[in-house]
Amino acid sequence: MTPDARHAREQLEAAIHKMVASYPFHAHLVSAARLEEDPRVATMAVTVRGGSIVFLYDAAFVLSCTPQQRIGTLVHETLHILFAHPHVDRSRYRDTVARLLAEEVTVNEHVHEPLPGSPIRLEMFPELPPGEDTETRYLRLASRRSARGNHSREARRQELAARSLDDHTIWSEVASAGAWTELVTRAAVEEALDQTTPDERARMEPAIRAAIEAVARGESPGRAIARVQRLSEHAPDIDWRLLLRAYVRDHTGRRRVLHRPPRRMPELVGVVAGTVAHPGRPRVVAAIDTSGSIDDAALGAICSELAHLARDHEVFVLEADAAVHSAYRYTGPITSLTGRGGTDLRPVFSSPHLRGADVAVYFTDGEGPAPERAPALPVVWCLVPRGRAPARWGRVVRMR
Repeated sequence: MTPDARHAREQLEAAIHKMVASYPFHAHLVSAARLEEDPRVATMAVTVRGGSIVFLYDAAFVLSCTPQQRIGTLVHETLHILFAHPHVDRSRYRDTVARLLAEEVTVNEHVHEPLPGSPIRLEMFPELPPGEDTETRYLRLASRRSARGNHSREARRQELAARSLDDHTIWSEVASAGAWTELVTRAAVEEALDQTTPDERARMEPAIRAAIEAVARGESPGRAIARVQRLSEHAPDIDWRLLLRAYVRDHTGRRRVLHRPPRRMPELVGVVAGTVAHPGRPRVVAAIDTSGSIDDAALGAICSELAHLARDHEVFVLEADAAVHSAYRYTGPITSLTGRGGTDLRPVFSSPHLRGADVAVYFTDGEGPAPERAPALPVVWCLVPRGRAPARWGRVVRMR
């Protein structure tokens, strides 16, 4: 990292520190995200990559801003996230200029700090009432533009669009990645919301509070995961491996707690949450249904995924059909399975090997009796093609 990039990062971290007083939710959201230097963005940008929200910045731009402009720019980017702008399928909008203007107006309406340059503000568009959502504003701007057909006014709109604080074309990578990025965003928003106090929530602008609730839709990141799970029933482009890893990480990953000082702002312990690692290597019990429902292709996919999980977890394998036949620590590819009898999913949950595990993953077709009550530990049913969920409890991943 160059000295300028390091200095710019320090200035952004100082801005996050100051955001806590006026924008506590936004500060929590940014502090949990990644900051990455990228001169190609020219100013700043926000995207979703590698399972995280990422704030990209150009060092020269950050250093050219005043402290208040840095805060305003960070708030601007977080509002794009809250209004779900990166997740929009932009091919639905024929008038790309109107869409960009609608996004910038909607975001900047709620930025009360100064912004660098000549930002696109609501007062530039007398035809737009205050407080409207992005979609409604797009329809207003697109319809008025097509109705008038005035070249000078169209040139004016193009000129305004060029004044956008950030480049929205980067969001094509988010939309093309599908619902997985929505899962990441929802989980991050829910987590930041959990860290804000009731009093801080009450002080939020109603429109911002409504946007946060629209993204979160629940009390825990599991709600977001459940929604993507429902989407995956009809969207084969969602990789089942990514869902499985998300579920496992949801129960074994780092936890955000207020008693731990945040890395970027250690003096704000108790105000901004820090993270604590899981003690030791998290333990995953992987049960494989050996009744005949796992063919060679499925076994190969399972072995590949177990190898991935074993990088960061202690993986313990149970081979079972109507009984548990083999139990061992995963150390490498599985070449054969023991069993091939009838199916009964209950014996695995009586196995002493589940004690002390953090999560259980059961690879099966689900064609067999399961316990009526959920066990104490989280369970993921990883179903082979044409498999069915054997119980009303547990999370479901469908292999494709």
